[in-house]
Amino acid sequence: MDLRQVGNLLWYTDKLTDKGEPAEAWDGLYGNEPLTAGAYFYKCEAKYRGNPWKGKKKANGRYTKMGSVYIVR
Repeated sequence: MDLRQVGNLLWYTDKLTDKGEPAEAWDGLYGNEPLTAGAYFYKCEAKYRGNPWKGKKKANGRYTKMGSVYIVR
């Protein structure tokens, strides 16, 4: 998963649990500095056990690979 702000890579991980969930979390820092409050958008492309990840299932039954993270300080 990667998290970007205006095209800059802010965070990346390739570590997953046995359930295929991220094994680590982003700490809200970029270059050891806290990011300013605001909305940050992500797009996730992944494979789990060799198969493409469908995305997160939404209430309407559709899948999404994009979302947002809000920083409140």
